[in-house]
Amino acid sequence: MAAIVGPAAKRRRTGDAGGGDDGTFEACRRWVHEQGGHVDPSLVVGFDDATGCRGLFASSPIEASAVLLRLPRKCLLFSKETTWFKALKGLGSAASVLRHSLSDVGLGLQLIEEHKGAAKSTAGRSEGAAGDYSFFTPYARTLPGPLDFEGSLPAWWTEEEREALAGSPLLHTVRAQLAALEEDYATLAGHVGAGKGDGTGGLLGALGFPFPVSLREFMWGMALVTSRTIGGDDGEGEG
Repeated sequence: MAAIVGPAAKRRRTGDAGGGDDGTFEACRRWVHEQGGHVDPSLVVGFDDATGCRGLFASSPIEASAVLLRLPRKCLLFSKETTWFKALKGLGSAASVLRHSLSDVGLGLQLIEEHKGAAKSTAGRSEGAAGDYSFFTPYARTLPGPLDFEGSLPAWWTEEEREALAGSPLLHTVRAQLAALEEDYATLAGHVGAGKGDGTGGLLGALGFPFPVSLREFMWGMALVTSRTIGGDDGEGEG
């Protein structure tokens, strides 16, 4: 899936802005260490004061020979090993109409489930419930929310705002990508019309997906696939 590009995301502090500057990154760091990995202690997630961009920053000088990040395989989500890639593949021709690859959609759905599940488990904690939604919950809590993308990805802009790209080939690319996302969402959610319906019909209903999914959430999941994945094949699944 090609990236939907745009200027850097601006600072957001309300609504569904992403985690990472509220203790969630430290929890994720501990999770990686507990699994035998390593995250350099100087690395922090935050917002750059000059640009308002959310990202990973060095909080102190780093030696040239320092190992910044080492992730055990168990901490990685491989697209062709996700529950939802396998489930989509099992639907055969019913899933073949999707515009995006099954591995991309499957990974996007996995990230959506993990993110929604993490939010559910966090809410449960405040009510006295214990435990994470899944093994990947510490990572899922660090993911940026849709608001972190809305200022930077033209797919989220209004059509009037996208007109600022007139004269650039990017405008056609963004419109084509948005059309493909809306078409796949309609197939997945079982209805026609962006943002309508309850997001539980279609292929999602056939798969038994545990949460309703809006168009905005589906776009968010697919944006994560393009911005947080590394291509490759180790014989067991794509990274």
